[in-house]
Amino acid sequence: CSTGAFFIRPDNVIQAQFSLYLIAFVIVLLFMGVILFNRISMKYCIAPIEKLFTIVNTFAKDPMQKLESFEDDTLDELNELERSIRKVASLLQVGIGLAGRDTIARVMRTTGDINPIAMGHKVNCLFGFCDIRQFTDATECLQEQVMLFTNSVGYIVHHAVHDCGGFANKNIGDAFLVAWTGDKLESRIKQVEHAARNAQIGAVFTENDLEVGSRDRWTPTVGDESMAAFIRLTIVVRGSDKITEIVQHPVLQRRLPGYTVRLGCGLHVGWAIEGALGSQKKIDATYLSPATNISMALEGATKQYGNLLLISEETYKLFSPFVKKLVRRIDRVFAVQGAEPFDLYTYDCSTKLKVHPDEAETKALTEHVFDYPLGITPEFRAEFEKGLDLYIKGAWPQAKDQLEAANALLVKQAEAAEHLDAPDKPTMALIKYMKEFDFKP
Repeated sequence: CSTGAFFIRPDNVIQAQFSLYLIAFVIVLLFMGVILFNRISMKYCIAPIEKLFTIVNTFAKDPMQKLESFEDDTLDELNELERSIRKVASLLQVGIGLAGRDTIARVMRTTGDINPIAMGHKVNCLFGFCDIRQFTDATECLQEQVMLFTNSVGYIVHHAVHDCGGFANKNIGDAFLVAWTGDKLESRIKQVEHAARNAQIGAVFTENDLEVGSRDRWTPTVGDESMAAFIRLTIVVRGSDKITEIVQHPVLQRRLPGYTVRLGCGLHVGWAIEGALGSQKKIDATYLSPATNISMALEGATKQYGNLLLISEETYKLFSPFVKKLVRRIDRVFAVQGAEPFDLYTYDCSTKLKVHPDEAETKALTEHVFDYPLGITPEFRAEFEKGLDLYIKGAWPQAKDQLEAANALLVKQAEAAEHLDAPDKPTMALIKYMKEFDFKP
């Protein structure tokens, strides 16, 4: 029997080193795999989903905020999903509007079944109501084209209002309800109320004394912006080639020869309840308020006075001193029987003015719209105000003579100035009203 010994240590050392190298290689490979997997999952899964959550959360916090695009070249499917979410959000913004922002935000923040009905909340709003004149005839004559006609007018109305700080609230076929609300309006209302309190206690210096009445240093108030919007939409509707072409429809012109688009407008400010109106089947984000009814009544009264814009006394108080000099008081009326009377104002924008929609963003902004010439003269206005004072005091025979003299003056001046509107329709409306009572108050 024999025995032998083998020296295998070098082989074991080499094998051990190989094992170590193999383990190190596997560790490095796993580490690189983890990093690569993490990058791929972050790029193609986690990051896109986080972007979608960011869009939804941003929309839930402020439904009226413009959503930024996060599209990239990673996954077409997720980009398409993002575009779909943005489109749905945009449709909600357009369809429900600013009045429904709280409803959208509340529904987005809650879980379970959707219940859009909730308590409204009280806000201050400056309402504007405008109506397309003779719309029934236009609908019957234009037929299918009436949608194009109405939307063309609506486009001008909405853009004028939005460019001047307001927003569109409701489209009612031939009419549009728009509004101004928010911190700027609240601040202006408090400023006006503070000035009124100072005037009541006989303060020598009031906050209104700080306001500038000249054009050079004028800073538009929210009231000025609302006025500018309605002046702009009035003159841009006249200057739209598209609308002019539509109303030249032969059937419409046979029924109403020489028909052109005219909008009657009313402006009034007051409190309102903002919220969703309806049920789970259908809701409308809107305002419930006597102020909306008054703005609608003012628009209706434009047909009686023969002008295109009527402004309540409460709205007049929101104007800057510069704009107050441009508007004209034309009557003192009751909103409802038994209520306190208030002064009625108008802005005598010349009916001859036209501005093409393409030029509106430069020539019809708030800063420039008040530079257009008025349809009356300072001399006529001074004479008219004398007649109006007599009318309000009850001296109707003397008021009749004074108003007729003022109107005759404007007619004479209009012979040399084409932009003047003569005879003055509010003047004729006052004379007609007094005549119905045989000039006896």
